[in-house]
Amino acid sequence: MNPLEALINDALAKKGLSKAELVKKAGCFNEANGLRMLEELLSGRNLVGFRHTPIRRIPEVLDIPQEIFDATVAKFAEILRIAEEDSDAARGVYNERTFKPHLWIKSSRTTPQPIFVAAVMGKMAEAAFKHVPLPEGVVSRDGKVNWEAVGQVIREHYKMKKGSACIWGDIVSYYLVLSYHGPSIEFSPDGQVIDTDLLPISQGEATLTIGNREIPREVLDDLVKTILP
Repeated sequence: MNPLEALINDALAKKGLSKAELVKKAGCFNEANGLRMLEELLSGRNLVGFRHTPIRRIPEVLDIPQEIFDATVAKFAEILRIAEEDSDAARGVYNERTFKPHLWIKSSRTTPQPIFVAAVMGKMAEAAFKHVPLPEGVVSRDGKVNWEAVGQVIREHYKMKKGSACIWGDIVSYYLVLSYHGPSIEFSPDGQVIDTDLLPISQGEATLTIGNREIPREVLDDLVKTILP
């Protein structure tokens, strides 16, 4: 149970109210709509827009001080942010906190085909096809690299993918990325070092526009969840 849900459920119990009674007292007389908005709040899907909904008087109805309610919402939002970062990292989209050493594919295309797929996938468009995780122990916690193991991972991956990076074309080479801001090392598909001290790898994010209107990222993210596990 998240902290906001715990706060509201505890207040409901003390007041002896049901959720249906709560949304009505808060100002929403359509019970179904009120319960839907309450669920969106408790799940974290509408933490920002809650103040503009018919049930915005929930803290008042439940005698929850506004500062405590706001602090709980902020805490829940931070939990969701960290969870999203961790989920992204598991799929190869890192930030400084979640970074792990990995391989990154250099592909024959700089623009994916079809472009629509990349636009729908957004920040996952590159990571889904270019990120190659490294097994535990290939790079130790103190930064020591098992170079033979790196080469083996590269050769096995290239063979498994048959030299293809899917929408990004052919696999040209692999970058070993050892730190978030640091340089990378380029390897050939047969696991041999090509170049060292290359610039850090940066990941882009595609967008989708239809009729001069950009499709909201959250709509595309929901679609991606049905495509990627």
